[in-house]
Amino acid sequence: MDNNIFSFAGTYWRQRSGTTMGGPAACADATISFGNHENNRILTKFKDELLYCKRYIDDIFAIWLPPDKDKISTWNAFKQELNNWGHLEWVIEDP
Repeated sequence: MDNNIFSFAGTYWRQRSGTTMGGPAACADATISFGNHENNRILTKFKDELLYCKRYIDDIFAIWLPPDKDKISTWNAFKQELNNWGHLEWVIEDP
């Protein structure tokens, strides 16, 4: 979207990128596009550390099994990989 104009609190805004905010396809678009990143990058790269991982739109619940070596660096790599998609940043609680 390059020209989505919307109003908020008496002001007008132009959305410069992404799916129309609040549009009927917004959640489906986000779910499908992040799901592709999740399936092809995250779940394959961290399959040994993720005992369980489920996502609903923008919430993730996972059971993380730290590796025997490089626990901190692997955890940081996982967080970085989550944020290697799109312009938004996940808020991640440390285990």
